[in-house]
Amino acid sequence: MAKNQPVAELEKPLLAGVKVDAAAMRESPVQRGVATGDSLAVRDLPPDSVFGGAVKAVLPEAK
Repeated sequence: MAKNQPVAELEKPLLAGVKVDAAAMRESPVQRGVATGDSLAVRDLPPDSVFGGAVKAVLPEAK
């Protein structure tokens, strides 16, 4: 049954249940940055040479 349906039809009910607000959009890059920093920290790199500043999220409507 699913093989006969277009991808858009299969995605529709899945995307309807996904709720992403502005706070989640800001938190996601912060979490990735922390995970990347932690990964690089175990390689004995000085933290100040890894990241030059804070994460800045730009919402699509603000571009």
